[in-house]
Amino acid sequence: MAEAQRPAPLRDRRWYRVVRPVFIALGLAFLILAIARSWADVRDGSQELASPATVVAMALALVGVVLVAQAWTVLFDVGERTGGLRAAYYRALVGKYIPGGVFQAMGQVATTHEEGVPLRTATAAYPASVLVTIAAGSAVASLLVLFSAAPGLVRIAAALSLCTIVVLHRRTLPAFLAVLERIARRRIEASVLPPPRRLFPAWVLTVAGFLASGGSFALIASQYASVPLVYATAAYSLGWLAGFLVVPLPAGVGVREAVLASALAPFAGVGVVVAASVAHRLVTLLAEALALAGGGRRAATVREPS
Repeated sequence: MAEAQRPAPLRDRRWYRVVRPVFIALGLAFLILAIARSWADVRDGSQELASPATVVAMALALVGVVLVAQAWTVLFDVGERTGGLRAAYYRALVGKYIPGGVFQAMGQVATTHEEGVPLRTATAAYPASVLVTIAAGSAVASLLVLFSAAPGLVRIAAALSLCTIVVLHRRTLPAFLAVLERIARRRIEASVLPPPRRLFPAWVLTVAGFLASGGSFALIASQYASVPLVYATAAYSLGWLAGFLVVPLPAGVGVREAVLASALAPFAGVGVVVAASVAHRLVTLLAEALALAGGGRRAATVREPS
């Protein structure tokens, strides 16, 4: 009996060769626009940002991007091709700034497939990555319970966030996938899910990424107000997580700042929090642009048919 013909890889399909450059161009346009707007917002405070702490903050932001990209790669059994998958993650970052909230996910799956990962495997890995990200952000945000200065509701939210560690259990991902199947009305084979043994290393790397990104924000915030670095790092993770869960807004703009303002209220006013958030957004945009440039140069070191 003849073997069923496998579908052609995305890169060999005519529509994909048309859509891909449009996606990249549109994403880059929104990224450049976001950088320009952020730069205009922080020009008045440029003296506060012209310091060694800002340089360290940008380095930490870049480290955070690299760590999260590495967390994505450990979900796959690709041997020495992790560099190609990191580059795929960086290239997909442009989708983060296109309004709609789904384009980074689509780009991340597509660029990972370009690196030789079967499309079904890349698609199934994304919900696993989402669960790992939520658990990691919650773990760092839970540090807020250690500070008596944190508002009551913030401490309660931080404590409850520890419950998300359950996503690392081997039965959680298949259950989450079943929910997605009912929503999408499409069958996703459980055999292509990342094995449970890969979730914990991805979680550890993502926690480290949150600590680096949160530390970047904390250093910038400390230039505007006297805020404990660990507290600001945990508050950033709580705000980022809230923004991440609000899908329609690109990069969670607005939601993150509102949660941050509530968490940092004991140490800084709303104006200071907004100023620090905008400055950190600019630093993060520049770090992601550097990562994107590196990913574009790296391209695929090994391309195998899927």
